Amino acid sequence: MRPFIRGNVAIRGAAGSDAAVIAEAHVQAWQDAYRGILPAIVLSGFTVASRLEQWRRTLSDEDNGQDAFVAEASGVGIIGFASAGPQRGDASRFMGEIYTLYVLAAWQRRGIGTALLGILSRALERRGRSSASLWVLKDNSQARLFYERHGGVVVAERLERFGQAQVLELAYGWDDVRTMGRGASKRA
Repeated sequence: MRPFIRGNVAIRGAAGSDAAVIAEAHVQAWQDAYRGILPAIVLSGFTVASRLEQWRRTLSDEDNGQDAFVAEASGVGIIGFASAGPQRGDASRFMGEIYTLYVLAAWQRRGIGTALLGILSRALERRGRSSASLWVLKDNSQARLFYERHGGVVVAERLERFGQAQVLELAYGWDDVRTMGRGASKRA
């Protein structure tokens, strides 16, 4: 897939050599997104070491059916990332699932999340996954608004445990991945 370029930001497929930087960005974005939603003890347990192992596995296995992308800003490095692949469970009526989509707080509201969502939709479609879902914490109102602006509809809910915290998650779904990341009325 050709890299997406807008201004000083380029989006490209993630490579194995990106694992450490993605892990760092993942922890920062996760802690920023869930501060005030999840207890501090849970946030502090989400470490670069644990994410590094996950990203090494994801990026080293070319046969896992997943696609991962990074958004890079000139002179800054990775400022966002996203991944998707086959559906993993609870929203099984959908063929694909978005596993991650994060943009660092300082880079949000510039269209980077929308661009990543659009690239994920094309990657899912290319792999024959015409529908997709994702899970988001119910209390993460910013993310929920983003997905709703991009055509996502709540299709399921579940209780999820993060350490000692139990939180409600909502599944957003798209019956047609071609509608994701297109035609949004506001940038996210």
